[in-house]
Amino acid sequence: MEKEMKKIILEKNGIRTTFIKTDKFKTVTFQIVFASKFTKENAAKRSLLSLVLGNSSGKYNTKKKAIDKMCDLYGATISVNCNRYHETSVIIFNLEFINESNLPNSDNLNKKAFEFFADTILNPNAYDNQFSEKEFNEEKNILIQSIQKIYNNKYRYSLRKMIEVMCHDEITGYSTSGTIEDVNKITSSELYQEYLSMINNDQISMYIVGDLEEKKLLNDLKIFANLRSSDISLNTYLKENYSVKKIKEIREVQKVSQAKLVMGFRSDINSADERFYQLILFNEMFGGLASSDLFRVVREENNLAYDIASLALVESKLFIITAGIETKDYELTKNLIIEQLTKYKNGDISEELLDIAKKALISDLEQTNDNPYDILSYIQDNHFLKIDKSVEESIKNIEEIQINDIKDAALGIKLDTIFLLANEE
Repeated sequence: MEKEMKKIILEKNGIRTTFIKTDKFKTVTFQIVFASKFTKENAAKRSLLSLVLGNSSGKYNTKKKAIDKMCDLYGATISVNCNRYHETSVIIFNLEFINESNLPNSDNLNKKAFEFFADTILNPNAYDNQFSEKEFNEEKNILIQSIQKIYNNKYRYSLRKMIEVMCHDEITGYSTSGTIEDVNKITSSELYQEYLSMINNDQISMYIVGDLEEKKLLNDLKIFANLRSSDISLNTYLKENYSVKKIKEIREVQKVSQAKLVMGFRSDINSADERFYQLILFNEMFGGLASSDLFRVVREENNLAYDIASLALVESKLFIITAGIETKDYELTKNLIIEQLTKYKNGDISEELLDIAKKALISDLEQTNDNPYDILSYIQDNHFLKIDKSVEESIKNIEEIQINDIKDAALGIKLDTIFLLANEE
């Protein structure tokens, strides 16, 4: 029997809290999201801030103390990550713990978990207006190493380089983590000022999934009573269409075992567009599935790629194709990809493949309610990307899509930039 989920919206101090009341899970999952404008100046700071805040707090001022406390709370977990919706930077605090109703002698576990969470967010491991130097330097080195690893992963490097070239004069072209130079410049006191800005100036929203009594939840949430959400305007998706004046072809030579081809296209559909799922389905059919046309034609029939896939970055109106190839096959592979796209624009589209893509996408959506983090991710995407559809509404929308709708999505795809990382000129 399907367990009921009830959606409750609470609001206080401008903070919108979405509470999904359900007895489907033995855990409580709680997220607090801080959102502000993404800029070149704050990218590295907010990325580093998410690392520094995630491993200690004022009361539990070492990683070991924080881990020990989580063990005391029956294996509760806290994590912090930094993400992005186009021109909006989000720092997400995650808490998951076993609901005290599932434990004998739990001794107010829920309240203690909320208090631990509040200490992480509101009482950072800082003094004299700067973070603990030891924790700060450790996390700074970790972030620098993470950025350096992008160069060693040739797929990630090629994708990053293509976006930088394609969007060189747009905020989309700037990395969420910033650059190594950006990170090196950050001081502990500067990062603490970024923290204060996050607490005092960000738009704040909360998301909770679990079997909790609403009255008791409201009482437990009083620990965050001093938080107030700022009424700021956030641009979470690209509204304008980009006009491609000239296709850019860039080649970079490195010692690589296989060449990496990345083709960047502009799309005319964003997340707020009613054609959103038309583009998502087109992506699945074109290169998102193992049965996609690119995989079948380029890899299997013509043996031109070790791997090939497509990716739709809907909030930035970008459509990207990546492939691992032999350098000598560059022109042939590029032309074959363009030829396949032209077929879609002409309406030469498989009904059978459309049906396969629909079933795959619907299956993914139906599994959303099986995991609390998937539920919260779906709700957050709805909030930030202005999709505003329930899972059931999304499924109905997908079921109604026809061949002409896929053709319409394809017609809005325009080639902009081609980047080839090769081992020879």
